[in-house]
Amino acid sequence: MVQQIPHWIFAMRDTLAANAYRALAAIVSNPSILGRVHEELGGVDVRDPTVVDGLRYLEGCLQEAMRLWPTTPLLAREATTDTTLVGEPVDEGTQVMLVNVFNHRDAETVEDADRMTPERWASRERDLRFNHLSNGRQDCPGGPLVLLLGKAVLAAVLQRFDLSLTAPELPTEGALPMMLDFYAIALRVGPRRSR
Repeated sequence: MVQQIPHWIFAMRDTLAANAYRALAAIVSNPSILGRVHEELGGVDVRDPTVVDGLRYLEGCLQEAMRLWPTTPLLAREATTDTTLVGEPVDEGTQVMLVNVFNHRDAETVEDADRMTPERWASRERDLRFNHLSNGRQDCPGGPLVLLLGKAVLAAVLQRFDLSLTAPELPTEGALPMMLDFYAIALRVGPRRSR
């Protein structure tokens, strides 16, 4: 378990910040998605971790940001037994590379691959095509904590402030860009008006 400490520090600081900021930009750039998030956040106490855990639509937004713009674009794995992968024999011990930036947006296997579709995550069943938190025996042991912390930050910000995306411009319809530089994201922030 001690070997996981550097990974947790990386996941909780660097990648979670990038993922949450990208999710925030995608949410506020789309009035329909923002409306659904505000509806889910209406009147709930986001200081309560149980409430935050239950924010399923907001979790879908965070998951979608991680799917669309994975902070780990490529994963290396080793075959633990002889197997077949996409019809090709793979010997035990062979290194296999999983290209998340392709798998997550493969239009032949992922419906609306280039669009923000939070509903895709309505079920907590894992879709093994999406590896932003990895899967199987090498999945991210902090995955549930990453989702809880990310949702808590997003919920607190979206409940307290009115935001609008000033840069870059993200389409509300059609394909989202393949890359989203979180350093280039600029938001206009003001106090949230009661609704």
